Order: sequence, then C-alpha cells, then structure tokens
Amino acid sequence: MRGLNLLPWREERRRKQQQVRLSLVGFIAGCAVFLVAMGWWWMAGQIEHQQTRNDFLEIEIENANQKIGKIRSIKESKKEVLARMGIITQLKHERVTIVKALDALARRRPEGMYFTEMRKNEGLIALNGVAESNKRVSDLMDNLKGSSSFDAADIKAVKSGSGDASSLMDFELLVTETVNNAESG
Repeated sequence: MRGLNLLPWREERRRKQQQVRLSLVGFIAGCAVFLVAMGWWWMAGQIEHQQTRNDFLEIEIENANQKIGKIRSIKESKKEVLARMGIITQLKHERVTIVKALDALARRRPEGMYFTEMRKNEGLIALNGVAESNKRVSDLMDNLKGSSSFDAADIKAVKSGSGDASSLMDFELLVTETVNNAESG
C-alpha cells in the first residue's frame, strides 16, 4: 500500500469542489445580477408610471387654472354688468324724480313769477328766478311746504331786479325733496 498515491484523487476532489464553489458563486452572482436587473426594471416601470400620473395631473391642473381664469373673468364681467345695471336703475329713478319735481314746481308756482335756473343735487333743488314781489316768493314757499313732493323750502337770497325791471325781485330758493318721493319711482 505504500506504493499507492492518493494525491491525485485528493487533487481531483479539491478541483471538483473548487468547480462546485465557483459554479455556486457564479450562480449566486448571476442570480444577484438578475435580481438587481429585475429590481431596476420594476423601479423604472414605477417611476415611468408615476411620471405619467404626474403629467396627467399637470394637464388637469392647467385645465382647472384655465377654467378658474374664465370664471374670474366672468365674475368681473358680472360685476361690471351689475354696476351698469345699478347706474341705469339710478338714472331711471332720477329721471322720474326730476320729472315729478319739475311738474310739482310748475303746478305750485304762483302767477307773477318764473324760474331762470334749476340745479338738483341729491334731493336738494336750488332754484333761481324772478318774481313781481316778495309776496310771490313767500306764496311759492308756502305752496312747496304744503306739497307732498317737498319737505322744506328755504330762501337763500332775495334782491331787487337790475336794469329796466327794477320792480322785479331776483330770488334764490333751496328746496328739499321728500325722501319717500325721491325713493319711489
């Protein structure tokens, strides 16, 4: 038995074990590379899917912002239209009150006087005119105070007429419209 050499058998066994180890390491390395590649592919798919969702959301946000802009412009237009309607309503109301005031003044004016100027500002009417006497101005004030269209009539100034008509009196009168009359119309 002395002549038997067992070394080649041991070397062969070591070589086979080494091959098995290398195959196992290669297989594990291949599996690791495969798992990393699969993970990378899966993660890339997830990123692409999320990017698609983000793009969709950005498009929807842009559409919503455009709709919000249209809504804001419509609201601004609505405010402008409502303001115009308010002005038109106010002008219609003032037109009616001016006509009523002129009618009431013409009906209450006594004989022997006439108006030369009329200014209206927020329920207050300033009248300038010419009368034959102070009595005519006083009668006008009494007639206006007794009217349902006017609250008060206050004389601002009475002067003797100038020029050829020295017997005539120039007057300035402030008349306050009745609040209910100014609002109804």
